Amino acid sequence: ELALSPEQSAALVEFRRAAMPKRLALQSEIKQVRAELRQRILDGAAPAQQQALLERWLRAEREHAEMRARCAEFLRTTLTPQQMALVQQRYVESLR
Repeated sequence: ELALSPEQSAALVEFRRAAMPKRLALQSEIKQVRAELRQRILDGAAPAQQQALLERWLRAEREHAEMRARCAEFLRTTLTPQQMALVQQRYVESLR
């Protein structure tokens, strides 16, 4: 649908190969820390323990958001404006 050039396709494959393992690990960490925080809250853990988990979760979420921003910047510099517009359109549609 994007009609990628061979160069664009190769760049996207390489970006994904480099970024995906870290992104998946980060998503797993976010899920695990969030679950642990919920459990500590339910268990009535000390506020300091809850705060430490909250800070760890927020750091991971921030890093994940920064990864998304780097991905968007990579796409902006790799795709044509028309291709990028289509990616943005499809992304917005996927949120509905």
